[in-house]
Amino acid sequence: MNKEIVLPVMTLKNALSGLNRIVDKKSSLPILQHVRLARDLEGKISIQATDLDAFATYTAKESVPGPVVDMLVPWICSPRPPNP
Repeated sequence: MNKEIVLPVMTLKNALSGLNRIVDKKSSLPILQHVRLARDLEGKISIQATDLDAFATYTAKESVPGPVVDMLVPWICSPRPPNP
């Protein structure tokens, strides 16, 4: 079974910019360094993150057809460089 989800770059950037405030990159609980990526029966994509105090969900506007998928993905976004 193919568990690939393809999203437009701008959709992914919008999701990651908001979730970046929630995901703790130095958490003592490794599971909190992951986001949940899911596609439902209608093709709606959601990306979720938590730090146990706050919880955020981004739902893509466009549906992406394919099988139902529910997985954890390691958070690998690097912080933005400081503004000069």
